Parts: sequence; structure tokens; C-alpha cells
Amino acid sequence: MVVWEISYSTPWVVDANTHTVSWLLDANHEVNESIETNNDTSLTFTGIPPNDPPWIHLTSPVEGDTATNDFLITWDDRDNNNNAEIYLYWDNDTLEYNGNSIPNAYAIPEDDTTDAFLWDVSAMPEGPVWVLAFITDGFLSMWDYSDGPLYIHHPQVPNVPPTIQILHPTNGDTATTNSYVITWVDSDPDDNASINLYWDTNNSGFDGTPIPGAVNIPENNMLNSYTWGITSIPDGVYWVYASIADDDTTVWSYSSGPLVIDHGNGVITPYRPGSVPGQFTLESIYPNPFNSSTTVRLGLSHADFVQMSVYDNLGRLCAEPFRGRLEAGYFEVSWSPDHLPSGIYLVEIRTSDALQRSKAVFLK
Repeated sequence: MVVWEISYSTPWVVDANTHTVSWLLDANHEVNESIETNNDTSLTFTGIPPNDPPWIHLTSPVEGDTATNDFLITWDDRDNNNNAEIYLYWDNDTLEYNGNSIPNAYAIPEDDTTDAFLWDVSAMPEGPVWVLAFITDGFLSMWDYSDGPLYIHHPQVPNVPPTIQILHPTNGDTATTNSYVITWVDSDPDDNASINLYWDTNNSGFDGTPIPGAVNIPENNMLNSYTWGITSIPDGVYWVYASIADDDTTVWSYSSGPLVIDHGNGVITPYRPGSVPGQFTLESIYPNPFNSSTTVRLGLSHADFVQMSVYDNLGRLCAEPFRGRLEAGYFEVSWSPDHLPSGIYLVEIRTSDALQRSKAVFLK
């Protein structure tokens, strides 16, 4: 005999699918109770309707659908309890329901009336893929493949070649110390190009010598400059050129002018202390002719920017012994053209408002 000690004031609700209830009647066909207070020989049960499984059908993609960057997946669904969730996958075939999760396409509420998801396919490999949907209410579930594959294609964007322009050296640049700063401007829409620098004795052929350390400089390096150590470079006139290359294209570019390297010059010395000429003057070149070095003397009536240049008989720049700002007074600059052949050279001294020239004969 079973004695129930719990009284129920409301009908006992059970799931008809999952519960079995038994009770014991006494000889008078009454339910045994510890205290008999009524003659009720029955219990009332209210059954819950069976759980209907959720349902889903993908309406896109279908055969012939294509995508490049994104694609709108759509479907129809149903769940009487409105508590199901939807998960989306992509698959290379329609077998075994073993696809790959589509990012962010998980736990989509079934009662969301949008019934759609915008899929970003920009990182997907090219080719056909099927979409696979899974819907579950926690007890029952269903899978559904799309009726056709989605063909993903990423059109090739035409490569825009990189560009580079050497800003320095340019005409008139001289290096008299142990280093020189090469500068440039460049562009590459893909930001994946690299730059190499070279020096050359002329500005044709792109057959010069690599500059040590100036290899595979990233194009997106915002400095756009490189300090070239020139201690071991002989005195002379040199062009700098650059190559810039991305995955498809290499572009070459020479500097617009040469760099004059003259290690022995560039030191300017005052003379006649305390004296100031009445006007700018190129006083003398002595000795002249000369066979190793000569001294150029000049005078400034006021502080000014001074540029001293040397040209050969064809008008080509050969050296720039000095370039800089000087105070008023008298100065001298020594010039040793060891790298040049014998010949007649034109020495030019230029200020902001004046220009003077004089010939010098070099005999080796």
C-alpha cells in the first residue's frame, strides 16, 4: 500500500509523452489515504500536447547564385514553441552535415522575422560552396542543405605599379663629411613594395653598385630617407638611383642630379681677420696652374649663402667644394681634384645676389 502525504490543490500537469502515473485502490475502489476525508476515487490529469519538431528550409543560395564580397542567405522556418535557434554553416558538398561555421551566424532566434543573414565572403576561397542550416529547440532538431551551391569569385583588382622619385641628391649637392642623407618620395596603393638604393658613375643603364644596408626598405616606412656612409667612396661625381618593387612590378629611377663627393674639401678658413670688402669678390685662385691642390679666395661684404662649384670644359658639374652660409669677411677654400683628369676648369662662386667665375688649370 502507498500512502501519499502531499495534497494537491490544483490539477497535476504531466507530460503525456514522458510520464507514467500509477495509484493503488483499496477494497472499496478508493485511493488509500492516511486520513480518509472523501470518497473521491479518481485523480485528474491534464496532458501537454506532443512537442512539434522545428523546421527550416533554405531559400537561397540556389543554383546559379554568385558572390564576390557578401551574400544574403535566406530561409523559411517554423517552431510552434518559438524557442528554437538557427545555426548556419558552409560546406564543399552536401554529404554528412559536416560543414564549417559561418562567423556570427549562430544562435539566431527562430522567431526573428528577418529570416536572413548577410554573409561576408570576401575571405572565402573561390569556388562552389553549399550553405547548411541547423535548427534546434533543445530537444528536437533538423538540418537542411541549400538547393544549390553559391559560386564565390573574387575578381582580380588591376595592380597599380609603385612609384619613386629621388629628391636628393639633386644638382649642386655636395658631400664633404662621412655621410649623406638620400631622400625620396614614393607611393604604392598595396603598401607591400620594397626599395633598394644604388650609386652609379652616370645616370643611365641602372648598372651601379648597391648601397650597403639600403636593401628591402619598406615602402610604407614614413621616413623616406637613408643615411649613406660615404667614407669609402672615392672623391667624384655620382648619381643615386632606386628600385621599388611590389609583387608584380619593379620601377627604377635616377636622381635628378649628381652628388659631388669631395672628402678633402669643404673646410673654409677665414683670413684677414677684421677686414670686410666693400663688395662680393672672387679674389684669386692660387696656385694656377696647379698639380695637386689650389686655394680659392673670396670676400663678402655682408652675411650671405655661398655656393662654390667647379665645371669642366663641357659645362658638367665636377665638384662643389663649399656650400653654406658665411658671415661678412674674407675666406679661402682649398680644392684637390684628385679624381679629375688634367684640364681647364671653371670655378664659379654664387651668392644670393651675385655671381663670379674664374678659370683654373689642373695639371697632373
